[in-house]
Amino acid sequence: MPTYIIYDSKKNKTFDVFCSWNVLQEKLKQNPHWRKGVTAAAIVGDHVTAKTDGGMKEVFSKIAEKHPNSALADRFSNKSNAKVKAETIAKKHVANFTSFLLKKHLNALRLKKMLFEKQNV
Repeated sequence: MPTYIIYDSKKNKTFDVFCSWNVLQEKLKQNPHWRKGVTAAAIVGDHVTAKTDGGMKEVFSKIAEKHPNSALADRFSNKSNAKVKAETIAKKHVANFTSFLLKKHLNALRLKKMLFEKQNV
């Protein structure tokens, strides 16, 4: 249920009311000196706290052990600094080698195209 900010014009004070929309409408009818204040809409997940308890961290770390290449493993696995650095270097070299192979393949295709065009001239 949402929380509404109410302004009481008799007491010149504001307070919060935690209730459903229908209950709020009834309360406003019973108290004509109350006015509903303008509030920002709640965003989905706005109420979720950033902290994860120890039990859930343990579950996530077990999942991360079973799936070492997942995003969960990047966040919750118990890797040493040396292992993290080694994986970073390996990813960099794989990317560089992939780029090298792609360039080599493109050059080979260009060469074939050039040879084909010379034969058909």
